[in-house]
Amino acid sequence: MRNNFAVRFFAIFLLLTLLALGVHIVLNGFYWDANVQEKVPAAFFSILITSWALSQAPGIFQLLKAIFPWLVVFFTIFAGYVFRHDLSGVGQRLQGALLPHAGQEAQPGSMRFTRANDGHFHIQALVNQVPITFLADTGATDIIIDQATARRLGIDVSRLRLTQTYHTANGTVRAAPTFLQRFQLGSLELFDLPVSVNEVPMSQPLLGMSFFNRLKRFDMQEDQLTIHWSVAIPPR
Repeated sequence: MRNNFAVRFFAIFLLLTLLALGVHIVLNGFYWDANVQEKVPAAFFSILITSWALSQAPGIFQLLKAIFPWLVVFFTIFAGYVFRHDLSGVGQRLQGALLPHAGQEAQPGSMRFTRANDGHFHIQALVNQVPITFLADTGATDIIIDQATARRLGIDVSRLRLTQTYHTANGTVRAAPTFLQRFQLGSLELFDLPVSVNEVPMSQPLLGMSFFNRLKRFDMQEDQLTIHWSVAIPPR
């Protein structure tokens, strides 16, 4: 009997302690100061007395075992609601780590990209309703795509004229100027954006300064690239 009482007492004490900690975290977060520390002995003593009293009734242990899972579910849902904004930030950071090219538009008029494992920034945009992943290259003058990408975007490459010349590390290449009808990046929309179609295949399209110069500004700090653009204010 004493062994059963000790088991009931310990289980109830542990349950009430976790419950008290959960209530504190939900109401106050992880804030822990001198005032909270002063209340710990009184709370600990109250939990001890309550645990001893509840342990005297054998049936109470079975009742607590039955309602414990529901208490866990309730506090999980309630804590998720209270910390929903913090959890959304965690989700965005996870997205940035797993999908660095997708970007995170934390607020209107700005988007943040995380450096990929290859050491570069990749930016996925919706071009003519087609998802295209660009390599952000501030050393490039223009936006450059190859002919295969141009065909995906509905550009008739047979009508293009190779009137541009670029000097690259691999030599001199020619390209044809044209326009991207619609370029979407989060809430940013650009129309008739100049682009050059390279005559040779490319491993990835380049997003050069002709794009970045259209922005309000861009910041590159360590592993984060943040772009900012002006947000149109709707008329009242």
